[in-house]
Amino acid sequence: MLQEKIMLNELNESLQHSLKNPWTNPFDQSDLKQNELFSKNLCENFTEKIDSYFTDYFQCPTLVFPSGRSAISVAFQFLKLQRGDKVFIPNWSSHCLTFLANQFGNSSYHLDNQQKIQLAVHKFALPHRVVPMNSTKIIEDSIDTYFASGENLFYNNGLCEIISLSKTLSTFSGGLLITSNPDLYQFGLKLREASSHALAIQQFLKKISEPTFLDGVMTGYWGHDESYNFRLSHQESFHIYKNLEFYNSGFQKTKKRFHELKTLCDKFSLELLSPNIHFSGRGERFGTAAVIKDFPLSTKTSHPFLNLKINSQCNYHFDQYSPHTIIPLHRSISEETWESILEYIKSYLEELS
Repeated sequence: MLQEKIMLNELNESLQHSLKNPWTNPFDQSDLKQNELFSKNLCENFTEKIDSYFTDYFQCPTLVFPSGRSAISVAFQFLKLQRGDKVFIPNWSSHCLTFLANQFGNSSYHLDNQQKIQLAVHKFALPHRVVPMNSTKIIEDSIDTYFASGENLFYNNGLCEIISLSKTLSTFSGGLLITSNPDLYQFGLKLREASSHALAIQQFLKKISEPTFLDGVMTGYWGHDESYNFRLSHQESFHIYKNLEFYNSGFQKTKKRFHELKTLCDKFSLELLSPNIHFSGRGERFGTAAVIKDFPLSTKTSHPFLNLKINSQCNYHFDQYSPHTIIPLHRSISEETWESILEYIKSYLEELS
């Protein structure tokens, strides 16, 4: 703890500067209580309070780790994933999943009955169906999803659900492992308790001081040690704890914006893929972004749009990927920016019609 305090005090000015670095985090963090990230009150680690908050929220045992990758790594190690084992990863997934799977086993992009683990990646909160084969275990990767409650967790009856707090809270750290499996829970708890405190500090400092991309060129990849880092530093846990309220408020904001965007899409006969189509009568879920189906909206604009290949069938047994437009909904988009996004989409569609 003393080592952490000395390091943070020495780097305080440079770290405060890095908070304003747009390459540190893709989201605006102006509303976060970020100044408290550098508090000198390091006498308490808030990890267990974060566990408790989300356990109550989801009504399911939850552990917090430094990142979503770290949480997935816990599940990999619990399942004794080895180099000769295959892990299913959907096409067009984030490169960090491939990287992580290949640290323990071998990534595979087509479902078969030889895979030990299937990663069901529910990107943008869209629930994707996989069917377990033989003794395959399923990990539900709802990395950027806001859940109203725990009612629609485990869409594929998976071993665990993974959520990134970096993407949902916009904090610098944090990933949740939610599981009703008592053996996995105890394994994760013991792994976290035995994890290196020095590595936790090192990873924290890398996260907030090293950009990952600069002008499209990779300059560093601090996540390479995340698969073996299971402990939050005191500062990280404090930062997350002070911003827990933003998970529920993030859900409320993305829900409101999703329905506003859907009203606009309906007017022009466009389909906005619904994350709740399979959850009638159950708790709702929304992603940090929404997906307009089969409509490559021009990205030559100052607005933060993306054209990505998405499996619109939401079923990994059907390899049907096509370009879709991704519209950000998360709470870090200001109201002014959100209104301008809606106006731009409306004007663009009116010109086409």
